[in-house]
Amino acid sequence: MNIRMILSDLDGTLLGRNRQISSYTKQILTMAARRGVIIVPATGRFYSAIPSSVCSLPFIRYAIVMNGAQVYDGVQQRSLYRAELPVQEADRIFARLSALPATMDCFIGDDCGYMDARHYNRIE
Repeated sequence: MNIRMILSDLDGTLLGRNRQISSYTKQILTMAARRGVIIVPATGRFYSAIPSSVCSLPFIRYAIVMNGAQVYDGVQQRSLYRAELPVQEADRIFARLSALPATMDCFIGDDCGYMDARHYNRIE
């Protein structure tokens, strides 16, 4: 099998409990990248919230961020893809979910988000 791309979540997967990449993981990813495999972190975070220990790896160019709402090119510092909802649909979804014991936020722009204080206060 010819592996062409590896996508990895960050917390608890690519990053250990100390929120760092282990030297062993770096070594394996470096070997894969040298063989032409594209390494892509995938996370619920904004691009700017990805630890520098990940973004500074010379073979990391792309990232899937905001739970898949954006594909970002870290070299060109630009969005390649954004999955956006019309405002009316987002409002309808927020209204329907507001009664649930969950947090909600929304992705606004290339590296910005919004979370109402009532959701932030119950984030735990």
